[in-house]
Amino acid sequence: MLWKRTAFAALFGAVLTAALAAPASADAICAGTVSGSPLQALPRPTIVSVVQPVTDDANPGLAQEFLNALQAAGITVVPSGQGNTQLDMTFTVNAGPGATSGAFKGFGWMSGMQAPSGGASALPGSVVSISIEATNLGNQSLAWVGTIQCTIKTADPTALVADLGRVVAKALGRSMEQQAF
Repeated sequence: MLWKRTAFAALFGAVLTAALAAPASADAICAGTVSGSPLQALPRPTIVSVVQPVTDDANPGLAQEFLNALQAAGITVVPSGQGNTQLDMTFTVNAGPGATSGAFKGFGWMSGMQAPSGGASALPGSVVSISIEATNLGNQSLAWVGTIQCTIKTADPTALVADLGRVVAKALGRSMEQQAF
């Protein structure tokens, strides 16, 4: 009887520890919410390309890292204009103290030429709002819209775009309202 209680307590403790540890690791990158509204079903299978080719981004390495994260999360990604679903994203950045805020296409706001003054060091504490549109290229109509809003907790742009890629992949095509991540 005692061994059953001990085993149950150990199992309960392990489950509780895992549940508490998971959100903490996600919060280390960007803590916030994601919302999504399907306007029609996305094509199946969903094959994604982006409006702005990676080579046209101010930070092509970060743009590619975002696409790699989408793909690692199970989304098929192809070069610009070749998919059946096209993603377009607009970033609005409210930068931390001493940095410049603004609206951006692509990932130039994280580092490089378009970065808010301070570059990557200005990332922690900044709030980013991302508007995401998924267009069904088969009928040229808007199929899904989503928003992400989060407070950046890292100075690592690569980790941030990978985290955002995973969030977009999980949300794409789904209906959700202010789901925390």
